Amino acid sequence: MLSLAQPLPVLLLLLVAGAGVAAAYGLCVGLNWRTPNWQGRAIPSSVGLGFLSVVWAGVLLGTRDAAAPRWLLPAGVTCFAALGLLDDRLGSREFSGLRGHVRALLRGKLTTGALKLLCGTGVALAAGLLLYRQEPLRGVVAGAVIALSANLVNLLDCRPSRALKGFWLLAALTLAAGNHELRPWLMALVVATVVYAPLDFRCCAMMGDAGSNQLGAVLGSCWALGAMFPVQLALLALLLGFHVFTERYSVTAIADAHPALRWLDRLGVATRAEP
Repeated sequence: MLSLAQPLPVLLLLLVAGAGVAAAYGLCVGLNWRTPNWQGRAIPSSVGLGFLSVVWAGVLLGTRDAAAPRWLLPAGVTCFAALGLLDDRLGSREFSGLRGHVRALLRGKLTTGALKLLCGTGVALAAGLLLYRQEPLRGVVAGAVIALSANLVNLLDCRPSRALKGFWLLAALTLAAGNHELRPWLMALVVATVVYAPLDFRCCAMMGDAGSNQLGAVLGSCWALGAMFPVQLALLALLLGFHVFTERYSVTAIADAHPALRWLDRLGVATRAEP
């Protein structure tokens, strides 16, 4: 059993994260998986697939007396990564937002966004019910928290560094709130995002839904397992409120309109596009 309190596991995680991100970047370049960024320049996307390397390495860091099966989190996160990759590669901008994909589905058109919504919700609810087999109501709430959290970081991932900054803030708050069995996975994922960050801040690559879904799913899993039921209900209300808000208002427009948010949004980001 490894511990992040020792230097060797941290070094190993850095190596695993570096190898995973490098392999994902090479895969995206080799297969020409490129997507126009906010500047209209096509850059490698779906590089967040590399985060899976530390998600699975986190199995070695988990506690022996875990309440949940140790395969549950990496398996669930892998499903969210696969759904995100499908949307990255085959998705269309014809429909946007949850409302747009639901409307398309009601008209008989199955979009990759709707498929991600349906399958991701199913995976999250299955995980929640596995966590709380004796408490089905709490299991449904936990699953809803995981599903909405998986999409939370994705909603921020429309400008360089924004999703990373949001994830780091939420991860810091989660880690400060208490010590629970998913802490090693969250810390391992923070390490992976730090390794990936230079590509994102320099506008050289995008993590894509394949990466942002993983970040949100791990955060949601931490909240679903580590928070008390009243806290989970409050989190669910906040997540629902944020999703409703972003259906009506642009996060980018709000950030650009407020000097403090605009400064934070652009902090550390390359002022010019990398070649």
